[in-house]
Amino acid sequence: MTVMKHFKASEFNECWTLMDPRLLIVMDDFREEWDAPVIISPAVGAIGRKDGSSFHNYKLHGRVKAVDLMPKGMKSKADFARAYQCALK
Repeated sequence: MTVMKHFKASEFNECWTLMDPRLLIVMDDFREEWDAPVIISPAVGAIGRKDGSSFHNYKLHGRVKAVDLMPKGMKSKADFARAYQCALK
């Protein structure tokens, strides 16, 4: 499985084996660019879901292709703009 610098397999709970490897790389790259902790949302369904049409739904898409993240320090519109730019890299 993908080796991550900023996240641990345990943060993905039972969904770890269902994670899309490309998503894991993108998440790690985002965290590197953000240069501050990035938390996986503790909300139910923030990682993997069994229903709906979102990319969280591993039954529909074969893998978890979306995760809800909470970057630490995002407090302003400027922070949001920076996070958006980090995500584009």
